[in-house]
Amino acid sequence: ITVPPRNHTKADYLETRSDQDLFKTIKLGGLAMGRAPCMPAWGQTLDDETIKSLVHLIREFCDCEAT
Repeated sequence: ITVPPRNHTKADYLETRSDQDLFKTIKLGGLAMGRAPCMPAWGQTLDDETIKSLVHLIREFCDCEAT
């Protein structure tokens, strides 16, 4: 199954996800969070500070905050 990447400029979806949800999805992968299994886990490659920076960058893309 091919799943297109999430459009990180769409605030309507990203505002429903907490920063912790985004962090855990990046760190643990999609399957661990009940999402697409094609989203790999990056926790063995990226340290926590880098993942936090990515969450911040995603928030900049969507110009939104977690609710």
